[in-house]
Amino acid sequence: MSDNSRESLAALAQFNSQLAMELVFAEPGKDQGLLPVNYLLSQMADLCAASPPPKEIAFSVSKAQEWVEIIFLGNGLFDADTIKRLGEWTHWMERAFEVLAQGQPVPAIPDGWKAADDADADALAASTVAPVAGVANTETEMPLIVEVDDVEMLREFISESYEHLHNIEMGVLVLEDKPEDHDTLNSIFRAFHTFKGGSGLLNLTPVNRLAHELESLLDLARHKKIGISSQVIDVILEGGDVLKRFTVEIEHQVSDQRGYSPIVIPTSELISRVQRIVQQGVPPSSAPVSAPSTPAPQIQSTPNHPAPATSAASVAAATAPIAPITDTEHKPENKESAKENSAARASDAPAASSALVKVATQKLDNLVDLTGEMVIAQSQVVHDPAFTGLADVRLLRNLTQLSRIANELQKTVLSLRMVPIRPTFQKMTRLVRDLATRQGKLIELKLHGEDTELDRTLVEQLNDPLVHMIRNAVDHGIEKDVARLSQGKPPVGTIELRAWHQGGSIILEVKDDGAGLNRERIRAKAIKEGLIKQEDILTDDEVFHLIFEPGFSTAEVVTDVSGRGVGMDVVRRNIEQLRGKIEILSTEGKGSTFRIYLPLTLAIIDGMLISIGTQRYILPALLVRESFRPTADMISTVQGRGEMVNVRGRLTPLLRLYDYFGLTPESTDPTRSVVVVVGYEHQQRCLLVDQLLGKQEVVIKALGETFKQRKDFAGAAILGDGQVGLIIEVDGLVNLKGDSSRRAS
Repeated sequence: MSDNSRESLAALAQFNSQLAMELVFAEPGKDQGLLPVNYLLSQMADLCAASPPPKEIAFSVSKAQEWVEIIFLGNGLFDADTIKRLGEWTHWMERAFEVLAQGQPVPAIPDGWKAADDADADALAASTVAPVAGVANTETEMPLIVEVDDVEMLREFISESYEHLHNIEMGVLVLEDKPEDHDTLNSIFRAFHTFKGGSGLLNLTPVNRLAHELESLLDLARHKKIGISSQVIDVILEGGDVLKRFTVEIEHQVSDQRGYSPIVIPTSELISRVQRIVQQGVPPSSAPVSAPSTPAPQIQSTPNHPAPATSAASVAAATAPIAPITDTEHKPENKESAKENSAARASDAPAASSALVKVATQKLDNLVDLTGEMVIAQSQVVHDPAFTGLADVRLLRNLTQLSRIANELQKTVLSLRMVPIRPTFQKMTRLVRDLATRQGKLIELKLHGEDTELDRTLVEQLNDPLVHMIRNAVDHGIEKDVARLSQGKPPVGTIELRAWHQGGSIILEVKDDGAGLNRERIRAKAIKEGLIKQEDILTDDEVFHLIFEPGFSTAEVVTDVSGRGVGMDVVRRNIEQLRGKIEILSTEGKGSTFRIYLPLTLAIIDGMLISIGTQRYILPALLVRESFRPTADMISTVQGRGEMVNVRGRLTPLLRLYDYFGLTPESTDPTRSVVVVVGYEHQQRCLLVDQLLGKQEVVIKALGETFKQRKDFAGAAILGDGQVGLIIEVDGLVNLKGDSSRRAS
């Protein structure tokens, strides 16, 4: 017997002992102990699924669950026969664990259990499909009252609930595409079962009841009594959404120290719909999975970017508390088999998770700050004038070693803030499905590079921009199937969402094969809105970036998805707040590509160090396009626009930083200074500085109250010599209006 099997049997034996104690207080006609018994059986079932025990044990656990299930589907109260049967069951289980520990075979299953198998199944089915007429009309919504003494247990339930609900949603979307995937169906069922057990233990009655009804629906599907139809998929997704609303409200009350108040979220109508599906049934052979006009969004992979394990394994990973079933021999050879057999790849997850420790994010942030301070202090020591000119080889070697260790420590600590972008990407799968269904379009979503890691804060703030860009692609980009066929395109439109690292940046790309951007239509709308003049000559990129202007929209009809000119403005504003930039590539009739460039972390940036007189400043290297020493013929003055620099045939406004900041420069002659071109493809500005001092990584520090209202600076950094350098907010300088030579206030 393996170590995993011994640990699993020991855990099962412990649950059995706890269950026996609960039965001591069980009485006929009462429900005392029913929820704890159900929870303990759920935990035992999860253990059996994760690390299969002898078949007799697994069968016995499933039988006990059936007995308790019949109580839930009836009057919800213990009866004498069930209490007696469960008592005999715990004694048999205890004996079975004893003989297994001695290396002997498991005792025979009592004949009464086997004989009652068919009767129990009939009773379960009869209870499940009982008429439910009038439930939605006569039932009053039951409030959820949080009465839990152990707050930590409640927090653990909330944390696990989010994981379960996310994996349920991903599993349902896989099931919608492949309704015969029995492993995925079982995994979703187990996730709801675990959710029901946890909510029952904490007396979260409305949550427990809804999870129970959804679990019953899935149980019928598991036994092929109903088929996986679009109606079933929709009701499960909607049920998951309601459970998430409950979880969010519970979390808010736990975080709020003022106490708990009743939570009322309507569930009776949804429960009634679930029960109607159970009562009426959907024949498995005739159950269409999706509406004829809308296929389920697909998650596909490329050789360089593996697809996420969103089938059975991803859901099972969240529901299995102990080591899972391991398949080390099967190796998927293509993307379809990779998705179908992703359990093999996911089998290592619990082994790794056993070594995980949950740490408050505030502690991680403090660790990052302290490590940054240590690196700065180390740099000050190394560059201290007292050490300059020393010939002590041993001391120099030790200082070099100190620098290496400090830098490695900083990299390691910063990596603690890095998380995969997978959860954010996978949220878009549900979004595309719902929008496509609403608009009657055929759309396939492909995800690439979900394992790409970036700063946790960036991941949290990327959700809104991605939602708006996906909505824009679905509403404005992808055409309906009839229009696509008339243009010689496949009826199913494609949206690709990908992420990858490039240098010190992360690149996100949203690409669709829809209609593309209509240059003339955008230009005409911009002229009408007064954003540009008729005589203005703009490049394609400048025209495309007009869609980011506040209130700008070419939509003729305002819908609940888009048309108000708000979404893309939010995208640009959020990306610029993250010190990133966005580029657009589009061909009319073929599609569009939106590409976002972001720093890997908000705690550290690659900076270009510049000097103006005796002062030094830092420019984010990501926004520095080029630098050069200009000649006299490159500088000119344009009426109403001020000084301009001819940069590769393009007139770009010049900002003399010494004049803007009120400093005394080394020289006011541009030909003796350096021009640094900063900004984005569509909007740039030339900054006149004295010198470029080099490029270095700097730890960003927040500015104090004195500089809080200044829009010219994004933060500060302590340089190697201990002096402070201000980080210039490039976006503010690029968007200066009027005479750019005015001084900063």
